[in-house]
Amino acid sequence: MEVNKLKLSVKKLDWDCEDEDTRYLTHSIHRYSGKFIPQIASNVINMLTQPGDTILDPYCGSGTTLLEASVLGRKSIGVDLNPVACLISKVKVMKVSDSKLKELESFWGSCLQQFLDSDSSIGNTKLEKAIIKKVENDFRLSDPWFTKWFNTRNLFHLLIIDNLINELDEDEKEISKLVLSDILRRSSNSNNSYPNIMFDKNKINKFVPIKLYLGRLSQVCEQIRETSKVIKEKPLIINGCNNDLNVRTNTIDAVITHPPYIGSIPYAEYGMLGLEWFGYSSKELDKNLTGGQRQKRDVVERFENGFNKMIAESYRVLKKDKYLFMQLGNPTVKGEEIDLEEMAIKLAKSNGFKHACTHYREGINRRANKMGKESLVFFQK
Repeated sequence: MEVNKLKLSVKKLDWDCEDEDTRYLTHSIHRYSGKFIPQIASNVINMLTQPGDTILDPYCGSGTTLLEASVLGRKSIGVDLNPVACLISKVKVMKVSDSKLKELESFWGSCLQQFLDSDSSIGNTKLEKAIIKKVENDFRLSDPWFTKWFNTRNLFHLLIIDNLINELDEDEKEISKLVLSDILRRSSNSNNSYPNIMFDKNKINKFVPIKLYLGRLSQVCEQIRETSKVIKEKPLIINGCNNDLNVRTNTIDAVITHPPYIGSIPYAEYGMLGLEWFGYSSKELDKNLTGGQRQKRDVVERFENGFNKMIAESYRVLKKDKYLFMQLGNPTVKGEEIDLEEMAIKLAKSNGFKHACTHYREGINRRANKMGKESLVFFQK
């Protein structure tokens, strides 16, 4: 698309999406902060690509771009350092038969209902003895981190679910892990008043994890059921760094992404329970994230360095005349507002891009959004 035609197309569209439903299909399958508005991703995909084209999202997060690309018949590649984000993305774009989803629901219903039908004290259940034995021998049952964040009953429930997940095949396992990840916060001793994870020593947790799990599983399966009807392409999802992409040069038709807001959304901190539960270090992830370790003095410099490498890689993999799109907001870091649009334009030009155009939206239809005005920026190779 020529730049002048692009500018006219951008002006014609409603980018505020004020009254749009942003939670359709599997877009609300798992809690995730700072998500891309799907209508914006869809608009850009339709504007910059054709069915069969390949799209890259180097900060794919929970997979909004990937789902919209798949529904619109585009191939896509998503890259993210956060393994839980990659899990969400994989499940979000799964195409699963109705019979397989019913089998999964039946498996969990028959296994977990046994526990609910019995006395709730530990060890006095009708569940298979092998699973109970595994749970009783699971190191997490007495590990200081796990016993801090989960009371005894809830931890036992969660470990039953976790050990049963190992009985499943790959797709069923990933769906089941996502549901487990999604209920961890409500099953924990964390304070629910804040987006970040804060221990609440006075919390009395009345949630029953097995009940939470069965209820959420039913909702997730229904979301996947509906999404499976419209999925056309299976994305490639890479748990890795976007500073050194395993993607061939000059093969991508559009790069469409919503970069992080430096330290304003600390993804490793917000996702700490899921990361640690599945054996990942949230602190190690935070060291490597673009804009991670938000309390350090050099956070802006480190963000800019990683951001620049992502832009350089985007230029390398894009075909000639194709576009890089970014939705940006201006975070406040240590009391200073950072102009991410200005930074992006400077870095993109230094890597060979031409700044095609910028459109501004008011940042509405975003829960807890503190960025105010947001920039929709197009660059051409």
